[in-house]
Amino acid sequence: MRKGFFQSKWIRAALVALICLCFLMCIQLMAGGKLFASSTYNSYMLQALRWREGHIALKSDVPHLELAIYQGKYYVSFPPVPTIPLYFLTFIFGEHVPDIFLTQVYASLACAALFLALAKVMEDKKAAPFSFLLIFASSFLPILQNGGVWYQAQSLAMLTIMVSFAFFAYERMTPALFFYALSVGCRPFHALYGPLLMILYLARYNFSKRSFQKLLPGVVFGLMVAGAYAAYNFIRFGSVFEFGHNYLPEFSFQGGKQFSLTHVKNNFATFVLKPPFYVEGNAILGQRFGSSFILSNGPLLLLLFWALRTGLRRRFSWRQGLLLITFFLHCLLFLMHRTGGGYQWGARYFADCLPYAALWLLTGEDKTEKIGSGAFSLLSVMFAAAIFGTLITQI
Repeated sequence: MRKGFFQSKWIRAALVALICLCFLMCIQLMAGGKLFASSTYNSYMLQALRWREGHIALKSDVPHLELAIYQGKYYVSFPPVPTIPLYFLTFIFGEHVPDIFLTQVYASLACAALFLALAKVMEDKKAAPFSFLLIFASSFLPILQNGGVWYQAQSLAMLTIMVSFAFFAYERMTPALFFYALSVGCRPFHALYGPLLMILYLARYNFSKRSFQKLLPGVVFGLMVAGAYAAYNFIRFGSVFEFGHNYLPEFSFQGGKQFSLTHVKNNFATFVLKPPFYVEGNAILGQRFGSSFILSNGPLLLLLFWALRTGLRRRFSWRQGLLLITFFLHCLLFLMHRTGGGYQWGARYFADCLPYAALWLLTGEDKTEKIGSGAFSLLSVMFAAAIFGTLITQI
């Protein structure tokens, strides 16, 4: 092996991904799971097989899946991007794609991408463990033990947005915005990250004419991806904005409202105030239908601490303020959702907000104060809690 081999950031990123994958596979075995099993909630696999046949609508209803019903046909009620890798994998595995392993690969690569991004603003020896904890010291960890349609979408969204952040850190905005657009095709509320990324980039150059010109190709690529989503939605549901959830039975003819301010009160009690664990007899158990996103997602707790400390020291910049406003808006949208993610440990929807903690660091402001032993200690404790929650609350 040539001298300096491990000095390459790409090699180090690959090692980060490999360590993450080994860790996730060990957790899978500790929880009694099978490493290469397939989930029965395999909407994307069914969609991929239909694409191969030249169709979009599924052949028939699958009662245990969340399928949209439109004009007597059954459609996958989720955005399309996670189907793309499944399309190719079905040529190898057929109907038995190892989707649990796939979500773990997505998450491991996301960690590697975050490492590359953080290595731009801190030493590699800090970037590696910090990237690991920023992703796994959270309620994102438990969902990686299941390959269901929801978890594939969240893990691929985490990967694509972290790849976007890595390109953003190195000021390559065309691929950054392309991968950002792909993340929206996994989790639509990721749309909030795009304007934030663009404004933060433009602010680096004081909104100069040149910075707008460099941003333009990425905007064009992003809009092309958005146009593809719109066309796909229109073909399925006759609306460029509808990807299927409004045609789920619970919303289309059972009278439920998918998003409403009336849901905020109950969701606030669950996803802000409820502790992640409770004691029953002599046993410590994990909440199985959601708990405080602050207490189950270490990076978000750390983000709020950073914001409070910066404010008390009167060092708050408008960039940090914009990031926090976007973060709170993202949280509000989740609190308006009817179910909040259903059966889970912690608050899995709010795991989509973990990238805000990373982006706070990538702004490059006041960075030397944010990465001390206190931050690592807090995340380490939350990481242990996430492992405990994963093992005692099976998704």
